[in-house]
This record gives sequence, C-alpha cells and structure tokens, in this order.
Amino acid sequence: MIDVAQRLNTTKQLKNHSIVTKTGLVRRICYLSLCLLYGHSVFADEFLFTRSYVAHLSPERQLRIYSPVEGYARKFPWHLGDKVEQGELLFQLENNYRQLDLRKAKIQLQQQRYQYRQTQKLQAQQAISDAQKQTDATALALAKLELETLRQQEQDSMVSAPISGIISWQQMEEGDWLTAHQHVLSVFSLDELRLVAHIDARLLRQLQYGQVVKIQALENAPRAWVQRVYPEINPKTQQGQVAIKLEFIPKNWYSGQAITVQFGSTFIAEQN
Repeated sequence: MIDVAQRLNTTKQLKNHSIVTKTGLVRRICYLSLCLLYGHSVFADEFLFTRSYVAHLSPERQLRIYSPVEGYARKFPWHLGDKVEQGELLFQLENNYRQLDLRKAKIQLQQQRYQYRQTQKLQAQQAISDAQKQTDATALALAKLELETLRQQEQDSMVSAPISGIISWQQMEEGDWLTAHQHVLSVFSLDELRLVAHIDARLLRQLQYGQVVKIQALENAPRAWVQRVYPEINPKTQQGQVAIKLEFIPKNWYSGQAITVQFGSTFIAEQN
C-alpha cells in the first residue's frame, strides 16, 4: 500500500530543498490529499499523468524475406542497416541444375508437340484410337505445365525488395547455398515507426486507445496518441507494453532512438 502521509512529508522536504517548484508542490499536495480522502487510485492517476517515460522508436511493420527456391546467393551487395528501395534487386539464386531442367523441359515439350501432330495425322487416317489421341494430348499439356513451372522458378530466383526501408536482419552472404523457403532477410519501413513504452502493470488500466501522448523536449514534435495496450505482462519486471502512434516521422528520428514522453488525460479526438 502507498503511504500517502509519508509522501506528503517527502513533498514538503523536496520543497525545502528547492527541488520542486511552487506550482508543482501545490499540485502534488492536492493529489495526495485526495488520496487520503478517496483512496489510493487517485494517486495512481497523478503518478501516470505527471511522470515522464522513456519510449523507443520501433518498426511498426517488418517484413521477412524468404528464398523462394534453392540456389547459391548471387548479386548480394547488402549489409545490415543498408537502405533499399521497393522493387530493387536484393539477390539472385543461381542453380545450374535448374538450368539443366529448364533445357530438358524445352526439349520434352518439342518432342510432345511433334508426337501430338503425328497423332492428329494418324487420326485423320483413322489409324489411331481416340483414347491414344487423348493420352498424347494430356502428355503435351503436362510438358507445357512443367516448362511453365521451371520458368516461374527461374523468375522467382530474382528476389526484389517488397518495400522501401532498412535491412534490419540478415542471415546470408554472397555465395551461400539457400534452401527453399529459408528466412534470410528482414526489412522495415522508415515511414512506419512507432514509439513503444514499458510502464508498470498497475498503471496500464489507466490507458486507453486514442489517449494523447506528449513528446517532451523536442521542437515541432508530431502529435502522438496511444495506439495499443498489450495485454501481456512481463513476469520478471511486472511491466506492460504500450504502442504509441505518431502523426508523422521527423527526418532525424531513427529506429531504436529514445524519446521522452508523458501520457495525457485527454484523447486525440478532443483536440481535432
């Protein structure tokens, strides 16, 4: 339980040592006095709305990039932290066996086309059954499908960036053999950053979606509000996670940067 009387005494001592301003002292004493009258929940509100928290910029969207087919990684000049543009080639997967299979499929398709033409000629002479013609037609269709599949795999071997952003995770190097569906890179968008703060679990219930968040000690700071309050509580720290949405991302802000914030008691809709 919070010892309110002790906190009142501490507040007066802080004033005597000129640690708090007169306005801050009056505000604090008023809140603590309400605690004595109505219980400790009022103090929890005062604690939440007057205390500053350190939040960190975190990617709101991070895309995992997988190797769609197997092969050796080629044309891979990237490193962690490099900026890539949407549609830019990230790497190519080289596989000599796939090239051989592609050549083989082309030859088989030519053979099946020739076979089907011969079948049509024989049928015109009534020298072949309809069942044989259907068998040859099916074989031709399968040969076409096999060639299309290999061509699609060859096209998939060229992996491009799905979004513009920063390479945040890398598990491949030039020349590595990659299996199909292997997670090799992650990219996050610089235009989709949010703030993430960790606060005491007892104060989470005071936060709601749309609640205004004040960004301190920064000029021209963007408007911010509570985007999401996660239900999970860390059993070791007894803290919960709060995601904070930003109206825009200033140019000099980067992922991982620490920003001091303060939760307000109003909601973003009230300021529109």
